Amino acid sequence: MSQVYLTQIPRVMRANHWEVAAQLMEKWFNDPANSDPFVGIPDTTTLKMDSWVLSFKRVRRIYEKMLSKKIWLNKKAQPVIVHQLKKQGKLGPQKTEFGDFSRPVPLIDKEYIQYRKVGRLWNPTDDLFAALGRLTLRMAIKGVVTPTATGGHAIHIKKVGIYVRDSYDFNGPQHLGYWNLAKNYGGKNFFRGTKVKNADFREWRTQQGRGGDYLVFSDIKIIQLEAGGDVFETQE
Repeated sequence: MSQVYLTQIPRVMRANHWEVAAQLMEKWFNDPANSDPFVGIPDTTTLKMDSWVLSFKRVRRIYEKMLSKKIWLNKKAQPVIVHQLKKQGKLGPQKTEFGDFSRPVPLIDKEYIQYRKVGRLWNPTDDLFAALGRLTLRMAIKGVVTPTATGGHAIHIKKVGIYVRDSYDFNGPQHLGYWNLAKNYGGKNFFRGTKVKNADFREWRTQQGRGGDYLVFSDIKIIQLEAGGDVFETQE
C-alpha cells in the first residue's frame, strides 16, 4: 500500500461529506507514534451527541432503548452502582450527593454503570461508520444517597448522562473497505477500489514515526429523569 495513498483517505472522506471521520483520521496521522489507545492523546471535542451522534438512526434507536428500559435500574446496574458508591465512600451515615457531570468526560467515564454497543459490519458506509465503525454508548448517573432506618441506603438517581467512548486504533486484522482516490470512493465494493487494512496503517506508523492510537469521547447528553427520578435500596 502506497504511503501517500493512506494520507489521502481523509480527502476522499471529505469529498463524501464525512467530516468527522476525516478529522479523527487526520488526528491519528498527526499524533506521535503509539499503539496503545489508553496512553494516547484522547479526543474530547470532535464528537457531539446532539448535532452528530444522535443524528444517526441506528444510534438514536439504542439511545432511546437505554432510556425506555431504564437500564440504570436493572440487575446488572444496581450492584455496579453500589460498588462504586462504596468505593467513593458515599455509603455513610449522612445524606450525600453523587455524580458530577461538570467534570471532563474521561473522568466521568471512570464511574460509568452501563453500556451498549451500536453498529454492525453491514451498516451503510457513512460518516459514522467511516469514523468509528461500531461504537459504544456509555451511561453515568447523578443523584443522592440517603441512609435508611434499617441500616442500608436509598439510592435516588435523578439524572443520567449518555456519551460515546470508543478506541481509535488500527490493532487486529480488520480490513477497512475499498478506496479509490481518483473517484473519491470509499466503501465495501471490491470492484471499485483498493483494499485497505489495519496492517497498512501500522506499517505507515513504523515507517513515518507518527500515527497515534487514542480514545475518543463525545460530550455528555444529560437527561433529567421524570417524576423526580428513580430509587432503589441496598442493605449495604
